[in-house]
Amino acid sequence: MSTTSEPDRKAIYLFIDEAGNFDFGHSGTRHFLLAGVLMRRPFAHLPALLDVKYDLLEEGLDLEYFHASEDRQAVRDRVFGCLAAHADRMRLHSVVACKTEIEDALRAPERLYAAAFEQLVRDALSADPPPAGGQFVVVTDALPVRRGGAAVRGAVRATLKARTPGVWRSASFIMRRALM
Repeated sequence: MSTTSEPDRKAIYLFIDEAGNFDFGHSGTRHFLLAGVLMRRPFAHLPALLDVKYDLLEEGLDLEYFHASEDRQAVRDRVFGCLAAHADRMRLHSVVACKTEIEDALRAPERLYAAAFEQLVRDALSADPPPAGGQFVVVTDALPVRRGGAAVRGAVRATLKARTPGVWRSASFIMRRALM
């Protein structure tokens, strides 16, 4: 149980995920999207999500985590209902790249991801910068690049350092499959 009151919380969380792929050929997706939900604690939606998780368990569906591209529509509807009820405490930011219009220099997966991440963080922090002495925590499930993963992690850390002066040592990049 936390002893920090809501107004005293200085951490800002950005939960990110991507859609699309890094294939620039005819079989690839038309777009690459990196989206993030910016939130501060307490996360008011978590009790309702936990209720959905246990309701589903009692109905015979044991889900380790929620994932929109893997879950049935009925599950997605229940999850989105929980999130929509608390949308006033969340800000959505996204970067959408039309892959046919991307310059050649960005057509490597690690470069495209790093550029999209940099733009996403810039947009999110301009909308809601962390206070002096605060924290900026970025959470994702996994980096979507096999080759160049170290380069992406380096670019992510460099972006956090550059975009969060006075805060960057507290800026974190956490990879988690599920937080609940």
